Amino acid sequence: MIDQRAIDLVKKFEGFSEHPYTCPAGKLTIGYGSTMWGPDGKKRRIWESLRVTEGEATTQMVGDLDSIETKMQKVVEVPLTREQTGALAALIYNIGFAAFSTSTLLRKLNAGDYKGAADQFDRWVFSKGSKVRGLATRRAAEKELFLSMDSAAASQS
Repeated sequence: MIDQRAIDLVKKFEGFSEHPYTCPAGKLTIGYGSTMWGPDGKKRRIWESLRVTEGEATTQMVGDLDSIETKMQKVVEVPLTREQTGALAALIYNIGFAAFSTSTLLRKLNAGDYKGAADQFDRWVFSKGSKVRGLATRRAAEKELFLSMDSAAASQS
């Protein structure tokens, strides 16, 4: 189960849309950043008239984050805290699993370089070659979550 702070972070930075829209990456998107693609990789025309509630969008997003966590467990070779898992899932929700699976962040993480991995969040702030303030703010929040420990975990250390 993904950390609630990661869920809140994704909600904050993705924002909610009850109707489909095309995101800056050109993907048909609805709810809290959920993309709508057909099995052939083409946009599904039917989604253009779709409407979702915040509850439905939250359920979809949490399901997506849980799926990301499952996929992440197959490529991350070191132990993660709940916060680190949530932060990585939030990052992957935005950049995609393919980008994460070939990233320097993952390579550093699997080498046990947690600080080096955390510093890599700062590199995922560009779109089409330009630094995006919103991405920088989002990555800072994800990095902060990645580096945090809840009080219960900290007291067991």
